[in-house]
Amino acid sequence: MQRDLGGFWLPGLAASVPMARMFVKTMLAGVGGDISDALLVLSELVTNAAKHSDSAMPGGWVRVRVKRVDVGLVQIEVIDDGSASCPSPRYPNAHGEDGRGLGIVDDLAAKWGWRQFGGKRLAVWALMNVPSLEEQAKEGDDFTHQAGPEPAESRRTEASAAHHALRLDDHPPVDAPLGRG
Repeated sequence: MQRDLGGFWLPGLAASVPMARMFVKTMLAGVGGDISDALLVLSELVTNAAKHSDSAMPGGWVRVRVKRVDVGLVQIEVIDDGSASCPSPRYPNAHGEDGRGLGIVDDLAAKWGWRQFGGKRLAVWALMNVPSLEEQAKEGDDFTHQAGPEPAESRRTEASAAHHALRLDDHPPVDAPLGRG
C-alpha cells in the first residue's frame, strides 16, 4: 500500500521549517487524524539539516519526501548536503538549549534511521504513526474535526510561502553531484 505523497526542496535554512510544516500538513491532509507528532518530527529533522549539515552553507538545500507506507503509517525523509558526522541523539544537561532534536524524534517515531548516499549526502527518515480519524474514533479519542475555508489572510500567507519553495523539478536529482558553483 506504499504511496508517494510528494516532495519538495527548500533552502537549507532554519527559516524553511515553517514552509516544510505547511507543505507536509497539506500532503497529510488526505491521511486524516492527528498529524501533530509527524509535524514535530519533521520540524526537528529539517532544523537539524539546516543547523548541522552542509545544507546550511550558502546555496545549500534540504529535500523533504513523504510516503504513506501503510494505513496509519507515514515516512518522512529529510535529505541534506551531508556533514562530517552522522546523526545520533544527544542528551544535553537540563539547562542546555540545543541537542534535543533527535531525542524527540527517537521518542515520537515508530522507527527512525539514516543512510548516506551520493557522496556524502545524508537522508534521515522517520516512520510515524498517524492514526486515521476512524481509528481514533474506534479508540474513543475525543477529537473534533471541523472543515471549512481558511481565512483569506492564511491563504495569502500559504500562497506566498509556496511561491518561494522549490518543487522537485526545480532542483537537480538527489543523485546529482553536489556543486557549489
